[in-house]
Amino acid sequence: MRSFSRRRSAPAVYVFIYLWFGASFAAFSIVSSLYRAVDGGLSPFQLVLVGTILETSVFLGEVPTGVVADVYSRRLSVVTGYLMLGAGFVLEGAIARVETILIAQVVWGVGYTFTSGAQDAWLADEVGEAEAAPVYPKAARAAQLGTLVGVGGGVALATQSLAWPLVAGGIGMMVLGVVLALTMPETGFRPTPREDRTTFGHMGHTFMEGTRAIRARPALITLMAIGLVYGLWSEGFDRLWEVHLIRNFDLPRPFGADQVTWFGILSVAGMVLSMAALSLLSRRKEKANIPRTIRLLFLSDVGLLVSLVVLAAAGSFAVAVGAVLTLRLFRSINGPLSLSWVNRGIDSSVRATVLSMRSQMDSLGQLLGGPVIGLVASAISIRAGIGTAAVALLPVLLLVLVALRQERLAAVRRD
Repeated sequence: MRSFSRRRSAPAVYVFIYLWFGASFAAFSIVSSLYRAVDGGLSPFQLVLVGTILETSVFLGEVPTGVVADVYSRRLSVVTGYLMLGAGFVLEGAIARVETILIAQVVWGVGYTFTSGAQDAWLADEVGEAEAAPVYPKAARAAQLGTLVGVGGGVALATQSLAWPLVAGGIGMMVLGVVLALTMPETGFRPTPREDRTTFGHMGHTFMEGTRAIRARPALITLMAIGLVYGLWSEGFDRLWEVHLIRNFDLPRPFGADQVTWFGILSVAGMVLSMAALSLLSRRKEKANIPRTIRLLFLSDVGLLVSLVVLAAAGSFAVAVGAVLTLRLFRSINGPLSLSWVNRGIDSSVRATVLSMRSQMDSLGQLLGGPVIGLVASAISIRAGIGTAAVALLPVLLLVLVALRQERLAAVRRD
């Protein structure tokens, strides 16, 4: 009975996390770039610096916080993370100054690393790897639903003040942390006994064990490289697509719609498409067929690449919007597919560390790729910057095919 209750409650909490996070983060992010430029008065260089500081915080914090989740408590790590995320959002929205905005990136960037890897490892511990696989697309779909709510609320609040959505999103994150502290079960995780811990010494040991787990499974090494490539292109796209639509196209203004309203409409449309795709994905039995999961990931990456090229070359607003929506659709299913793949066969004692390493590679890619793509966009054109992002993504196709071959060879050896 206890095992049955755990299988039911843990997935429900996991899905709730994504639902609430989606709403809170959407409320914060829908106007955060506009807030920094208008209320904060940040220059283009400072806007880039915001992203650089955020990704640096994530890069430096990923592995240490992942090890904390493996050594002490998944739940403690997740709760701490959401409280820090909320505090960073509120700080940024409360004081529109360059210094405060930059400090806020450090706070919520480190907060994110406490949740990254830990909550995914927590679910796998509670219900098992096979049972966790179909929950990931359900949670991603719930995040899309929450985002719909958050976008609507953020746009409504932004009509009064650009700062209000940021503060509201931060309060939402802190509420989530408190709710999880009261309701999140943790029965499948077995932390190291206190008398056996050596604090940083044990953390170092756990980190080394995580590294050995990756080296023992060649496909995981390739997956880390894939994470790096994802980071190389994604930061450039995230910083450029909005300004690309604003500067290179005439935004239609039906019923007097302004820029905030348009980006709200695009977010809602993207969420609807992503929810439909995730609904189909959740019905597939990918948990029992890793090669099929990797093939789907390959097709999704092809879709991302084509969408980037079309966006860079688009000659009309309609084509550009179509490319953005298509790209967001493929991007939304990449996460669940990658999680189902990477979680399989990882020992519980190092799962959060391995997942954090994966996120760290993505952050490293963003740190390396973002400034280069930004320089290209500044020196040549925004279209050239987005085209450079497409070139940066191209190697991922080869890497996914290599990983597929590695997993097949590993399956043959096991048989």
